[in-house]
Amino acid sequence: MNFFSLIESPGTNTDIRRIQGERPQSKGQWTHIKIIGTETGGTNGASIDSITSVRNSISSVERNEISLNRNFLSASSQIVSSIALPMPDSLPFSYQSDWSEDSLGIIEKSTSNVSEFIKGNKSIQDVFEQLKVDSKNSLANIMKSTGFKKTLKNAGLAFNPSKELFYNSPQIRAFNLSWEFSFQSKKQVETFKAMIRELLIHMHPEFADGNPGGTYSLPETFSIDFVNAETRKINHCVLTQLNIEYAGSGAGWKAFFDGNPSHVNLQLGFQELTPLTKEDIRRGF
Repeated sequence: MNFFSLIESPGTNTDIRRIQGERPQSKGQWTHIKIIGTETGGTNGASIDSITSVRNSISSVERNEISLNRNFLSASSQIVSSIALPMPDSLPFSYQSDWSEDSLGIIEKSTSNVSEFIKGNKSIQDVFEQLKVDSKNSLANIMKSTGFKKTLKNAGLAFNPSKELFYNSPQIRAFNLSWEFSFQSKKQVETFKAMIRELLIHMHPEFADGNPGGTYSLPETFSIDFVNAETRKINHCVLTQLNIEYAGSGAGWKAFFDGNPSHVNLQLGFQELTPLTKEDIRRGF
């Protein structure tokens, strides 16, 4: 399992360390991204990392330690990689439901009348009378024509389309998370590059049989937690977008002597696999 961390703790001169056997003592907030393999079955001790002390950005020489430890768990899916990042500079949560507007046509009105008869709210005579009225109104499409609308307009009238709002489904949530990094050491740069490579590998498919004309093996899924942060939760998701701004200083390209950028902006776009229901909301999603 691979580990990548761009989180700092104050008071040391170490850029990046991997510490095993300790639990995090800080109450700092940080982002934990786990890459979940598509294999089924137990992990036989797959690892999840945790961080000893956390700061929100890589911006100070005095805060330059990145520490990581490993705990073990059993799970139904293989945890391929684990990534620790500061809390995002942008963290929007958006909830939307899909409703659509439509007109209640003649057939729908007739169906409604029959339904009212079945419920006992109308007599069969009422239904037949309404059906006769509907048949006489079979010129509804003509009545909706531009010429007929103009005639109504000249008379100070307008055709009633009998519009209603119909529910379709909840929309699947998408998340755009962004970070600004100002690197203080080559080690931090190399960790960032390795992390980006890992994310890119697991957001893309590969040919299942090695044949470019064959089928794809699906990319991995992702699990995101905001540790010690009071936010709503994110369900299992896929990585749909990864944007890197290598000239992220705000003043153009800035680099170390070896050519590596010193200021980088990162944006990750995730989308959940399924829409939410009331039960998901009750569980904190």
